[in-house]
Amino acid sequence: MNAEQLNTLASIVIADVDSVKLLTVFTGLINQLQQLESNPGDASIQKQVGTSRNDLFSRLGALDSKGWPSGTQQTIADLG
Repeated sequence: MNAEQLNTLASIVIADVDSVKLLTVFTGLINQLQQLESNPGDASIQKQVGTSRNDLFSRLGALDSKGWPSGTQQTIADLG
């Protein structure tokens, strides 16, 4: 794979990750987990963590269903 192909692949993946706002949800979940660490008995934070986790998995599912061309999927798989 040359640099141009890698750049194209990275652009596709980054655009799709941005489109489902994956990093925003992930960052929010990290913040909630830090709050939960400080207040492990707080039921509202526990519920927020559960909701955010479900939202994250849902967005990951949406990302998975983007339908990248088979060549793109194979290249990503080859990269490990």
